[in-house]
Amino acid sequence: MSRPSRLLALAAVLSLLFVAAPKLALASPDAKVDQQIRPCFGLLIEPNLSRGCKTSYRPKPKPCPRGTYRVRGRCETPVRPPVRQIDCSYAYPGQISDALARLYDGDVLTLVSSRGGACVESLNITQSVTIVTRGYEPALDRPILVAPAGQPCIRIAPGVAYVVLAGLGIEALRAGQASCITGRATELALKDVTVRYDGEASALEIGDSRLKDIRITRLGDWSGSSRTRNSAGFVLSGMNRQQLVQIEGLNVDGFSRGIYISGGDETTLLRPVVRDSDWAVTLEDGDLRVLDGQLEAVDVGLYADSGTLYAADNKIVGVMRAGLYAEKGAQIRARDNRVFARPGGCEALVTGHFDGALTCQPWFEAPELFRTPRDRARMEFDSYWPVSRDAPPSPTIPAPASLSGAPQAGGKAL
Repeated sequence: MSRPSRLLALAAVLSLLFVAAPKLALASPDAKVDQQIRPCFGLLIEPNLSRGCKTSYRPKPKPCPRGTYRVRGRCETPVRPPVRQIDCSYAYPGQISDALARLYDGDVLTLVSSRGGACVESLNITQSVTIVTRGYEPALDRPILVAPAGQPCIRIAPGVAYVVLAGLGIEALRAGQASCITGRATELALKDVTVRYDGEASALEIGDSRLKDIRITRLGDWSGSSRTRNSAGFVLSGMNRQQLVQIEGLNVDGFSRGIYISGGDETTLLRPVVRDSDWAVTLEDGDLRVLDGQLEAVDVGLYADSGTLYAADNKIVGVMRAGLYAEKGAQIRARDNRVFARPGGCEALVTGHFDGALTCQPWFEAPELFRTPRDRARMEFDSYWPVSRDAPPSPTIPAPASLSGAPQAGGKAL
């Protein structure tokens, strides 16, 4: 093809293109829409492809477990206020322990009994707490706290600063080897608390503690304390040398052998009161401090078989044989103790191996507490505990035999 003919062909092609240009312009909007729709067509069959279309897909969240609610995409348990009052007539087993776990340290928990029912559980106390009652008085046939069979009534974890129990009626009739109240609280206070215990251990097993306001009264027909020599009102024994115990306001009434202490690093009796006893306080193999006590005894006020006894500012009333007596090997360190002996008792007093000074005065100069006549009649067992049961066996206590007529072994703890 010659050069002029090539130029003519090119001119014809260009003219055809200019003629078709308006038709292409009319078709371009449809093509543009098609290009916009095609990338998002997959959204109908695969939602994950939607990101290319600049849309967001949020999957439906899974429902939260029962009792929780969603906060910022997470399921959280609602913070409920602690329960500070429990009606034992409707309480489920373990409700008191659940409430104690949610209380603040040093909080107060109140127990009520609207229909006379009792909470049945073994309490586990892990922080300082005060447990009181409202509208309830400790009744001998109506406890407010009952321990399950073979379990303690109250466990106190080591390191708890203090525990206060006020106005409780506690019952453990099938305790077995478990004590009713056990633990090592720094301070344990029992105020107007009645403990009904039937088991092979002691009702109260506390170490490294301070006890307050404990009262123990003899019943009229208890076989171990009907004015026999094998009775003991409060027994603290089996302690090791690392245990420290302080007891404030201990009141023991009507037991031949009032308070018996054995072992332990150091035990302190602060302002104890012993009434109607033969031997008020007995110590064996330990260190005991008796401070500001009022002790009423027929035979011996303070007796040390072994160990060291520190006695100060005590009033010992009614003794006929010894105000303070120490066996060979035992030590008594005394200061400002007074003995108010029976008529003719001052001249007959003996001290054993205690050679310290002791002031003896006539009985009529004793404190008013012991000079006031009182009714010594005691309630019988069945009238005090309406539900009859057999008395548990008394623990065996070694009896000091060096002093003639010493009380024999045996006794019952709180």
